[in-house]
Amino acid sequence: MGVVVALFGFVGGVISVPITIALTFSVWILGAVLVDLYCAPPDD
Repeated sequence: MGVVVALFGFVGGVISVPITIALTFSVWILGAVLVDLYCAPPDD
């Protein structure tokens, strides 16, 4: 999803570069957090 946002902003030119960078990193961070939450082993 982060790559899609980056392509949409940089190549498509739909949104400005600073907003594209911020959205791309926020999507990557959110994805990393979700993977960490759902793939963490359960605590006993």
